[in-house]
Amino acid sequence: MITLNNRAFKLPNSSPSLIGQVVENQLVPYDDRRTIKLNPEFNKRAKVLVWVKDIVDAHLLHIQGSGIIKFQSGVYKRIGYAGNNGRSFRGIGSILLSKGLITESQASMPEIAKWLKANTHLSSKLLDQNPRYIFFRWTGKDGPIGAFDIPLIPGRSLAIDPKYIPFGAPIWLETKGPDQENINRLVVALDTGAAIKGPVRGDYFWGKGEDAFYKAGRMKSKGRYFIFLPKNTTIK
Repeated sequence: MITLNNRAFKLPNSSPSLIGQVVENQLVPYDDRRTIKLNPEFNKRAKVLVWVKDIVDAHLLHIQGSGIIKFQSGVYKRIGYAGNNGRSFRGIGSILLSKGLITESQASMPEIAKWLKANTHLSSKLLDQNPRYIFFRWTGKDGPIGAFDIPLIPGRSLAIDPKYIPFGAPIWLETKGPDQENINRLVVALDTGAAIKGPVRGDYFWGKGEDAFYKAGRMKSKGRYFIFLPKNTTIK
């Protein structure tokens, strides 16, 4: 896997980062999700960390970027983001909506996961329509590791678009949870994600477990925030 150094090629800062591979002396796009999954030779190129039972749970792990693996022995081990294949992200919710398989009222992540698990004969092909693939590593840390390379804290960490907000910035957040509970608190910009794009866009970290998943998967609230910066600091 090759990551193009935009600065070395004097590309504009706004240029997207390019990830590819060298084939016959040419830099070409890296394999998409379907190719990685179906290529029997890929195991020789990338070390398999773990196999999981459910393809839907595996895909949710790819969307979240980190999680906890429970082994048959009862041992738990935390896994985290190590990189991606450079392909564009396409959300499974938009895929299902475009095909008329779910309605807008069913577009929350818990409902989407429920639909996929109830329609296993369709799930694999539908999930393959998201070409982005996430690679993982064992973190050995207590908590998921954000893009700022420190563990995220439930209720205090926010994923942002680093083009507009610097990592580590303290932010006063005013919004509502999925059950219309008020969220007015100080959070810190510690992570980012493929779907977090724009100046007023954030992903609130609820934590781990089924309750957190149910909260996070239903949250789609409007709100506002205030960024705390040192005096005379500007964001371009």
